[in-house]
Amino acid sequence: MFVFLATLSNYTFHRIFPVYYHNYKTHPSPLFKWTIQHLNFLTVLFLSSLLLSVFFFLDVNFTVKIVLFALALLTMAYSLPLFKWKNKLIRLRDFSYLKIILIATTWAIVCGNLVLLNDETNYSVKQHVAVFIEKFLFLIAITIPFDIRDFEQDKIEAVKTIPNTLGIQQSISIAIFCLIGSLPMVLFSNANCYYKLAYFTSYLYTCFLIIATTNKKSEMFYLFYLDAAFILLGVLMFIVYLVLS
Repeated sequence: MFVFLATLSNYTFHRIFPVYYHNYKTHPSPLFKWTIQHLNFLTVLFLSSLLLSVFFFLDVNFTVKIVLFALALLTMAYSLPLFKWKNKLIRLRDFSYLKIILIATTWAIVCGNLVLLNDETNYSVKQHVAVFIEKFLFLIAITIPFDIRDFEQDKIEAVKTIPNTLGIQQSISIAIFCLIGSLPMVLFSNANCYYKLAYFTSYLYTCFLIIATTNKKSEMFYLFYLDAAFILLGVLMFIVYLVLS
C-alpha cells in the first residue's frame, strides 16, 4: 500500500509541477492540457496520497525507512530543477542518458530489494543482486519505449537518449535484449512454476508492446498499455498467490 500511494503522489507531482512552474505555451501536448483542466483534482490527489503514504511509511522497518528516504531525495532531484547548468536550472532527468538509469534503478530497488528488506527472512547479498538485476533489466526494457515517445522533444532540448543516439529500431532491439536477459533470473530461480508462468506471460505481453513501439503512438499506448505491463505482473502474481493459498 505504501508503494502504491508513494507512486501515486510522485506521478501526480510530476504532472502538476510543470503547470505551476512553466509557461503553458511551452507544453502544448494533449496530456499537459488535460493536466491543466484537472489541476485541482490532481493537486488534491497528490496531497492526499502523500499524507497517506507517510502514514504507511511508519509501518516499515528502519532499514527500509533509510532506503526510502534516500530514494525520496533522488525522486525530488529527478523532478525538481535543483541544478544549475549553463545558466539554467535543470532536473536530473534533463542530463543525457541519466533519466533511464534513475528510473530503472529506483523502481528496481522499490519493487525488488525493499520487499526483501522488509521481510523477516535474511536474504543473502547474492539474492539481492539477482533481484535487482532482473528488475533493472526489465525496467530498462519498458523505459526505452518512453524515450522513443519523447524522441522529437529530447532532440529539441538536446537531451541525449538511447533512441536519438542509436535510432529507434536499434533501441527496440536493446529493449528486447534487456527483457530476454532478465527472464533467466526468474526461470532459473526457486520460485513456484505458477509464479514463473505469471512472469513469462507478463514478459510476453511486454515484448509485443516493445516491438510495436514507434514515436507516432498515442499517449494512451504509453500511459495505459505500456504502463500496464508492470501492473499486469503484479495482478498475475496476486492471482497465483490466491490460488495457491
